[in-house]
Amino acid sequence: MTFNFLNRFVLLSHVEKSFLWKSSLLLIKLPEGRGNRLLP
Repeated sequence: MTFNFLNRFVLLSHVEKSFLWKSSLLLIKLPEGRGNRLLP
């Protein structure tokens, strides 16, 4: 289980980091009202 989690993290880390980075910028730029709408 741990190995699978680490394996997935390594494979998706690049995409996830990019997505989180862009999301963070949007949350910082947009008001809280719009920022919350972007969250799932």
